[in-house]
Amino acid sequence: MGQKVHPGGMRLGIIHDWKAHWYTERQFADFLHEDLAIREHIQRKMGHAGLSTIVIRKDTNKLVIDIHTARPGIVIGKSGAEVDSLRRDLHDMTGKTVHVNIIEIKRPGARCRTGRSIDSGTTRQPGELPPRDETRHHFGHAFRRRRYQGEVGRPAGRG
Repeated sequence: MGQKVHPGGMRLGIIHDWKAHWYTERQFADFLHEDLAIREHIQRKMGHAGLSTIVIRKDTNKLVIDIHTARPGIVIGKSGAEVDSLRRDLHDMTGKTVHVNIIEIKRPGARCRTGRSIDSGTTRQPGELPPRDETRHHFGHAFRRRRYQGEVGRPAGRG
């Protein structure tokens, strides 16, 4: 069997960037566990806000977190209460000074990692397609129907 290489590894550093910006040789396991705990805490607390990417930059006593979201108002909360609460929680977890940057994504349907439709706020059913895939599905179905009825010519070289 052939050995397959994940294309994300080829694109890393060229098209895509790392989701964590830190390096250490001695405390690698501690930093990695801390990274995973931070991501899990943010997903648990703000998962309903259409999170796309969480980028973590660490220093010895400073932590900078970039949260890419479709709904920045939900992440920030009333007069910044939610983001202050998140900052305090992360400071208690890590003991470092925490800076949180909220970045709005422009096309939420293409980048969010949720099972929710961002526009309507309703959860999709298991067999239901997201809006862009649903449009593609209906277009393909209409094209095949027209072709079957003889309205669209067959490609050259085929029967």
